[in-house]
Amino acid sequence: MKNTIFFTVILLLAVSFMGILVIALFIDCGKEARQLRATAEDTIFYSPDKPTGVSLPQEVNRFLDSLTKSFEAHDLDAVMEHFSEDFLHQGMMKQAFREHIARSYFVKHLKSMTITLMKFEPQDGIVDIAGFIETDLGVLLQSSEVLPIAERSQLRLENGHWRFFGNRENSPIGRFQDFIAMHATLVPQDLTLYRRLLPDIFDMPETPTVSVSMTENQRVALPLSPYRLGRIQLLANYHGEEGWYDLTLPETAWAPVKFGQIVGYPKYVLDSITFEQTQSGWRGEVTDKGQSLLSLEFAPDPSVETWFERLTHPSCLTLARQLLPGYAYKPTFVLMPDEHRKATVRKILVVKATVILFATPSIIETFGKVRITINQDAPWAGLFPKAAVVKGTLMKFSGDFNLKHRILNHEQENP
Repeated sequence: MKNTIFFTVILLLAVSFMGILVIALFIDCGKEARQLRATAEDTIFYSPDKPTGVSLPQEVNRFLDSLTKSFEAHDLDAVMEHFSEDFLHQGMMKQAFREHIARSYFVKHLKSMTITLMKFEPQDGIVDIAGFIETDLGVLLQSSEVLPIAERSQLRLENGHWRFFGNRENSPIGRFQDFIAMHATLVPQDLTLYRRLLPDIFDMPETPTVSVSMTENQRVALPLSPYRLGRIQLLANYHGEEGWYDLTLPETAWAPVKFGQIVGYPKYVLDSITFEQTQSGWRGEVTDKGQSLLSLEFAPDPSVETWFERLTHPSCLTLARQLLPGYAYKPTFVLMPDEHRKATVRKILVVKATVILFATPSIIETFGKVRITINQDAPWAGLFPKAAVVKGTLMKFSGDFNLKHRILNHEQENP
């Protein structure tokens, strides 16, 4: 009798689950997509130089100078004097934001700080601001938000004194919105090389896999501007969890490169990344110093879709990934030297990066084949067959998301 009840419950759960997937095929699970550019002027994706700040009133400069001195003195009480009692930012009121700052690894170790505002638009005693923070450690990670100076943040004049007012949002909002990406994975041709390229802190995954992608970020929030990137990753295992480790991450803009370098991403600004629609599909190429480093050519081919992919394609793909953990995106592992550790042997910090969605996005994913061409002088060239053609995807994403970073092997988890 008990076995009959048990199997009946299991059957009902299975039927209910399949019902959800079937219903998902007939409804729009994502919000209406913003119009993504099929092609765009290359120049908007190139901002290799450090952004210049806007001219500020003298009293605002004094406010920022006072703030930076408080940070440099590691005086959190003095820091919070620069915040309004009515402060609200990303769902955090003043006390919660204080606790958020106190958890920051970089805030605890910085010795000098400079704040650059790229936007300062006053209206009726409230100013819309956006900018970035430089320290002796590097440019602070945008996702850390140790100060409310990303786009949509505000200052308010209170009794003759400027105070941070926040972005007035009751919950977090995404800083990344729309992108187009080509992506493919393949089995490495040389496992010995794979192991050599994977840092010793990681174990080999159950199924060694190389990931290669090219992305055009078309809509982002200040201090970021639209940019492109290329990426080669290895699947790694860290204490039983699988995630991606970046071998190389060239990009076309100063800001995202500097935001990533501080935690250890192998980012750098290069000469050119093209990303264009062709008659047969899409093509992208990473070029630096006159040499092609990586090219991807995507051609749609519905025959490469599996039954499961067709079932969850296209608008409800995100819902399926949420319901089926095995189909979810894996995190990225980044290695950051603990430069400030007072010990003979400095520790390598493992930073886990995950994507945090703030609303169900619109995702259109086209399956096909990707031709991969790697510069044969690259240290990872041996992982790829020459002119490899493998199954891949073209994804058009419209939504709102951030990256969340967490230090896994340190008492201070928030970088």
